[in-house]
Amino acid sequence: MPWSVTTKGSCLLKKIEISIFGNVFLALVFLFLSASLTFAYNVTLSWSPNTDPDLAGYKVHYGTSSRNYTETIDVGNTTTYQITGLSEGTYYFAVTAYDTSGNESDYSEEVSKSFSQSQPSDVTLNVNPSVGTAPLTVTLYASASNTAYYEWDFDGDDKPDLTTTTASTTFNFEDPGIYSVTVIAHNDAGASSARVTVSVTDPQKDEDRDGINDSDEGIISRTDTDRDGIPDYEDEDSDNDGIEDAEEGNYDMNKDGVPDRLQDNVATFFNDVGKNIVSIYTDKGSLQEIRTYSPEDIGITTGEKVTFPYGLFDYVITDIQPGDTVSVYIILPDNIPSNSRWYYYDVNTGELTDYSQNVESLTDGDNIVLVKLTDGAMGDTNGQKDGIIDDPSGLGIVEKDTSSGSSSSGGGGGGG
Repeated sequence: MPWSVTTKGSCLLKKIEISIFGNVFLALVFLFLSASLTFAYNVTLSWSPNTDPDLAGYKVHYGTSSRNYTETIDVGNTTTYQITGLSEGTYYFAVTAYDTSGNESDYSEEVSKSFSQSQPSDVTLNVNPSVGTAPLTVTLYASASNTAYYEWDFDGDDKPDLTTTTASTTFNFEDPGIYSVTVIAHNDAGASSARVTVSVTDPQKDEDRDGINDSDEGIISRTDTDRDGIPDYEDEDSDNDGIEDAEEGNYDMNKDGVPDRLQDNVATFFNDVGKNIVSIYTDKGSLQEIRTYSPEDIGITTGEKVTFPYGLFDYVITDIQPGDTVSVYIILPDNIPSNSRWYYYDVNTGELTDYSQNVESLTDGDNIVLVKLTDGAMGDTNGQKDGIIDDPSGLGIVEKDTSSGSSSSGGGGGGG
């Protein structure tokens, strides 16, 4: 983006064009870290040259608040400069050009860089899909706080194949195989890593293309888990829970030794709202029609400062007796904060109701929620004792300074 023109005396200086990481603008091209008893950070800046014929040099300006520069260095007629001895914190940088008469341009676009003595938090890594037939394109999602950049290893050789500043990327596996994918989150003080497995099958040996070889799905015995007349090796959803086998993959989230794709009371799926893996299982009945959505997408609010990091879950429980009470276990990707509540969404009124009194283990500090649901009672959308429970609900995290109010508030909008 061109600079605005600044006229001082008889000299006309144009603002320098800048970008980050070597694109079109002022760039933080590389970062060096040196450490002794205390941390000291160095940063090298580079920028595109000013082309005015009477250009004399440049000045680098920086400080710890945006557009408030407390330090200025005359670096002469060069387009790169290293600043040393910076301490922990966030710094903001800009460059000006000056001519032989001492006239100076406006500031460049600003870039910033943060330095921290704290290593990245433990990183989590999710992949969607985790199984499939070759060629298979997957999307990987990493999550770690205090991170400067990510290194990705797709082939398990412990050598980075890709470096990004964003927490997600895609990769295409051309050949069948079991791949170990690793991400390493870096900052100036250290690194944290996580690993997932991607299973890619030969399409000639995987008739339903779910990422599980026909031999592993009982092609000889013609196993039919959901008794729908379609053998598992031809059935894209072997347990008929609404989550395809390719998505449930080889997960065994309830740790009973049976793959989740073969249990109709267990559903493990990629949550599009939080970009992570969630599992739901029950002590009785069958799970069907599982989906997730964001409250904002259906136009509802809580009237409080509440965030829904995983959105709302909607699922139907069938094959139970009228009036039965069912224990529903929901395994979330992260431990549950103490300031959390469980909200039920009433599709008839568009209201979210604090349903925490019906939830056990919400404050245990782990990542498992136990919801007690009774057919026909609160938490069941149709309110009838008909052997079917439909429960749209989810975890809301309330700001710690939010005072308790009424248990429900409406925000309009329908759902279902």
